[in-house]
Amino acid sequence: MLPATPTQATTSLNAHTTLRAQPSVAPIVIDGVLDDAWLQSARFDNFAEFIPDHLVAAGVATEGYVTHDDTDLYIAFLSRPSD
Repeated sequence: MLPATPTQATTSLNAHTTLRAQPSVAPIVIDGVLDDAWLQSARFDNFAEFIPDHLVAAGVATEGYVTHDDTDLYIAFLSRPSD
C-alpha cells in the first residue's frame, strides 16, 4: 500500500493502511493541544465500531496522527461528534 499523507483518507471503514511516520517538523509537546507539529504528521482516520455493531461507522469522528523524533514515537487521537 502507498504511505498515507497528512491529507489522505481511506475509503472503506477500518481499511488496512500503511503509514510512513516522518520526523516531527517541530518539538512535540504533550499538552492536549494538537498544534502544527502534530497536524503536519501522518494522519489516519475512517474508524469503525466493532461492538455493538461490526463495521458500522463510528458515532464520533476520530483522527489519528503519528510522528517521531530521535528517541520517541508519538501518537495522538482527536475526536469530535459526527455531523
